[in-house]
Amino acid sequence: MTKNFAIIILGLCLCGITAKAEISAMSKFIGVWYVDVDKTQEEVKNDPRSAKTAPQTIKKMVELMATMTTLEVTDKSLSYVTDMKAMYPNAKTDTMPKAPVMQYTVAQTSNDSTTIKCSKGNNPIEIVLSLIDEKHIRAKSAESPEYNHIVWQKDKYIPPLTKGENDNIGIADKDAIAVVLGKPIGLNAKSQMKNMIFRALLDKYAKDNNIEPTEPEIDALVEKTEELKRQREIDMEKEKQELLVALKDNTISEIERKKKEAMLETIEKTSKMNGAIKERLKGMEEQTKFAQRQVAQGFVKSWKINKALYEKYGGRVIFQQAGAEPLDAYRDFLKEQEKNGAFKIMDKTDEAEFWKYFTNDAMHKFYSKDEGAKFINTPWWMMKNPAK
Repeated sequence: MTKNFAIIILGLCLCGITAKAEISAMSKFIGVWYVDVDKTQEEVKNDPRSAKTAPQTIKKMVELMATMTTLEVTDKSLSYVTDMKAMYPNAKTDTMPKAPVMQYTVAQTSNDSTTIKCSKGNNPIEIVLSLIDEKHIRAKSAESPEYNHIVWQKDKYIPPLTKGENDNIGIADKDAIAVVLGKPIGLNAKSQMKNMIFRALLDKYAKDNNIEPTEPEIDALVEKTEELKRQREIDMEKEKQELLVALKDNTISEIERKKKEAMLETIEKTSKMNGAIKERLKGMEEQTKFAQRQVAQGFVKSWKINKALYEKYGGRVIFQQAGAEPLDAYRDFLKEQEKNGAFKIMDKTDEAEFWKYFTNDAMHKFYSKDEGAKFINTPWWMMKNPAK
């Protein structure tokens, strides 16, 4: 009895030592971690998949992530927290849902790494956090590769940009390549110049003319989007069953069989990916619905601005994936704004590049006059049978 009791005591002591060692190793990760913009930018730039992405674009993406997410690590779990106000700066505070929090449990810890798991649904996610130094950790995950090049820095907060802040703050007039509504645009933003000018002028036009989407208009787009998504799932399942039946036919040629097998594989991969996304979004229905409405709000507002410009200026309408655009109305609106001094482009070459989209007919596919009027006045989500 004494011997057994001694073994029990020894076992408890060893367990205590092991637990202490685990907590001691885990203590290196405990705290609040923020995205390190510079280190992550280098990680992403060194990834071959980023070779065609402009460094400035990578930097903007990383900075955006840095303002929206944090890791909060304890000795038992890790929480991935999203700042909804940073994600949707223009949304009304009283409509903002709770911030989504993805929580992981600590599965294994060593001196320089810890493995965390999120076992929600049928698609568990595993992420390994590795210490780079005392202040930085790197994440790696096969299930969530979007984490693979993110470097987090402990206790260093990068505040979100306030409205109107951008890389052009402090630019002297002599260094500006353009000016829009009194704000200079610097050389570092040359590739975004057209969009910056156009968006600023359209936003002002909407404000001056009280153009805002209504709740019923947003509802209509959200409902139509959900309806089309459900129909796509039905169509995909129907096509899958038809392919399975066709592949049982021994008389089809080898070429046709391989073609159908490739189609079936694509459908099954898409279906599996959609299922994984649904699993990962379980418990985040409120945030997902809010995000969906924010996107819909942008589409509806864009349509209402286009409709108003078309009513004022008329002209031809072009096809675009996001919706019909009143190209001639855009051009006449911009000419008027330029004449009134709302914007100015300093260099003639930059100026020619700016106007190319609005004046080069070869770049666009035009609707007939009647079709253009129909698609501008009634967007696809309000049509009974929208074109697929």
